[in-house]
Amino acid sequence: YVNEKLAVKVEKLGKDSLV
Repeated sequence: YVNEKLAVKVEKLGKDSLV
């Protein structure tokens, strides 16, 4: 993944949304 940092950000946002 080229934008690995971006992917991590999106994943974290998704986790926060689940909470």
